[in-house]
Amino acid sequence: GPDTPVNANVIMASTDNILATFKFSASSTEPINIQKIVVVDVLTDITGPVATTGTLRNVRLYDSAAPTVPLGTVSSFSESTNTSTPAAVFDNLNVTIARSATKTFIVKADITRYNDGGVSSSTHRLRLLDGLTAGKDADYTTSGIQSSITAYGRDSGTTLSATSASPTLNFVGGSNVSANYFDVFRTKVTVA
Repeated sequence: GPDTPVNANVIMASTDNILATFKFSASSTEPINIQKIVVVDVLTDITGPVATTGTLRNVRLYDSAAPTVPLGTVSSFSESTNTSTPAAVFDNLNVTIARSATKTFIVKADITRYNDGGVSSSTHRLRLLDGLTAGKDADYTTSGIQSSITAYGRDSGTTLSATSASPTLNFVGGSNVSANYFDVFRTKVTVA
């Protein structure tokens, strides 16, 4: 999103790293309840796509209005293959966005130590996917293309999709919103 952290280097064994922020807006029709957010990690290492990652651990989702209380926590991104994308699934959220309002979510994680399986020189980019674009699927275990968001109109109960006419929930910044890149390294050089 437009207010996500800048491209950065993060060090293995560091904790509480803010890796992404994602902003949503609700239409004027009715408030929107969000049940599930799936954040995917598009990653590579120096040799290309990574088959699996354990580099990001203790992944947490926060509402920016209450940044000290996580809405959900997952131990790590799901396993992946070179043809799929690891995902952190935050389910059973019950978060409401008021009509005509915006809400920002923050994603934080700890970085695994090298000796515990972290991948050094890996590049990560967290994303939300709209479920409309082939090859951009938030859930490779389910047939079809899945959106990163499961939500419904609070008053009508209408299930929202990326093609819903009303009510609508939009990713601020466009579809398939990406945070900036961050690179994981074993150590950092500082100049005194």
